[in-house]
Amino acid sequence: MFEKLPLKDYQKFMSWTWTELAPFYAELEARELTQDNVIDWLTDWSRLRMVVYEIYSRLYVASTLNTRDEEATKRFMTFVSETLEHVQKADQKIKEKLIASGLQPEG
Repeated sequence: MFEKLPLKDYQKFMSWTWTELAPFYAELEARELTQDNVIDWLTDWSRLRMVVYEIYSRLYVASTLNTRDEEATKRFMTFVSETLEHVQKADQKIKEKLIASGLQPEG
């Protein structure tokens, strides 16, 4: 599933909302976490967070470059209010899963 993250072309995910992001978080939460897969699991989570915060950063910059650009401000505020809150809750669940596992990457 995580190979579908368009990491090299940010324009492919700039319009993503919680609807597009939620399945990735659900997969991480559902995936069994073992010593054998903890590094892959952490890598997938990191890649997902990279996409989320790339969207956030680009929308934020667009809204501050021209404060009269109402559309850019609206896109940023919509992302913050309708997507970021869900992301933060999902990230917290992922953190709790990792802590509860007691696992640590070896190496």
